[in-house]
Order: sequence, then structure tokens, then C-alpha cells
Amino acid sequence: RTVLAAAIVLPNHPAVATASRGNLFDGTEIEEALLLHIHTLSEGEQAAIAEQDPAVRAMLERARAATATDLGALHGAFTHVTPGGSGGPAPVTAGEASVTVGGRTFRRGDTVILRPSDRPGPDRRRDAFDLLLTGRTATIERIYLDTEDRAYLAVTVDDDPGRDLMRASGRFLFFFTDEVEVGT
Repeated sequence: RTVLAAAIVLPNHPAVATASRGNLFDGTEIEEALLLHIHTLSEGEQAAIAEQDPAVRAMLERARAATATDLGALHGAFTHVTPGGSGGPAPVTAGEASVTVGGRTFRRGDTVILRPSDRPGPDRRRDAFDLLLTGRTATIERIYLDTEDRAYLAVTVDDDPGRDLMRASGRFLFFFTDEVEVGT
């Protein structure tokens, strides 16, 4: 009767973090928590679960061998990205460089005119904010594909005074390809 959810956004091509100590069967970014939980088990509990499967036994051995330094390395990482690539490391650009849908090709950096859909359906939304954006020009900043290869265009509105802040913080507005026209 209760749903517990967390907003987790993965890039199109996720990879295991370099600090990872090995497969812990979760496929997520909570390795530190799992290692700490394993350390809370008694020796008897660890022995009982280690008997069940060789892969579990190997995972327990890795967890027991983890040092405080190893755990610290898993605690989190911050990758500094300089917008526009000026100074510092090259910017990380998530998503696809381009996508072709219905014979139309969309590329990062293209200008589009926003035409939010008013058709009913589970993928459609139309609210007051959409009405304000209709007809505005925007720049495609990212292109994401979901698990069904449906394309989402992440855009910034060209005349939005907060556009540079949105771009720098990675906060975008999302539209389906049939909700935009190719701009000029």
C-alpha cells in the first residue's frame, strides 16, 4: 500500500564507478552502504550466508577486507565541470549527440520551436507552463533515450534570463520530438 521511490538519474551509458570494489549484486551506487551493512553482521550471520553461494562468499571476503580508506573512496565523488569547457577539464556531456525520429534528425545545439502537445495520453502533459512556452525558441542541450528508445529533448529556452544557470547546473526542460519544430 506504500510506494517508496527515489529520483535516480543515470546517464545513457552508465558504468561501474572506478572506486568500486567488485560486484555486490545491486547494480546501483550504494556500495558504501552495503559494505557497512555487511560489517554490522555477526560472524555467525556472515558464515551462514557465505555457505549459500560462492559468489556471496567472495563478496563477503571483499567487504571484510575493505579498509577505512576504501570506504572513504566510496563515500562520493565530485567531478568539476566547467561550462563551455573554458579552463579545467573537458565538460561531461550526457546523452546522445543526435537522434533521428520520424525522418527528422535532432542534434545537440540545434534550435527548435516549442509546441507542447495537447493530445491526451500517458506520455502527454499540458499545463499552464506549457502554454507560456508555446512558440518560444529553445536550444537542444541533451538528448536522452529511455529503455524503449523514446527520445527526450532536454532544452533551455533561448530568451530565458536564467538560461546559463540552467545549463551550468544541468537543469533542463524536457520535450518529446513531436513537441518541437526545427527552428531557423
